[in-house]
Amino acid sequence: MMKSILLALACFLVVSSANATVDCGIIPVSGLRIEASRDNGHPLANTLSITVAGIGSCPGIQLAFMENDNPAYSSILSTLLSVQARGGTVKVVVSSAETYSSAAKRIEYLEFP
Repeated sequence: MMKSILLALACFLVVSSANATVDCGIIPVSGLRIEASRDNGHPLANTLSITVAGIGSCPGIQLAFMENDNPAYSSILSTLLSVQARGGTVKVVVSSAETYSSAAKRIEYLEFP
């Protein structure tokens, strides 16, 4: 019985920690890049990314990105372009999960201030 409880608790902790996020705060949209497929195998190929270094509250994180095969890609791209065009700001929340670099994190969601 005790082993079952410990196993269930361990599974819960693994799932909980896998979904942790980092709030980068409310930032202006800057350094918006849209990458196509690249011959050099660059890790940001087929992504959009924005600069969060020095302007948000994401210590050690330089870029927030999203792959173009993500179902929310078009919506996120449209939102970022709209915010950038009007010189506005947006709250950026990224995943804390490891990616190809500790300085780049996946966008989880955007929020208007």
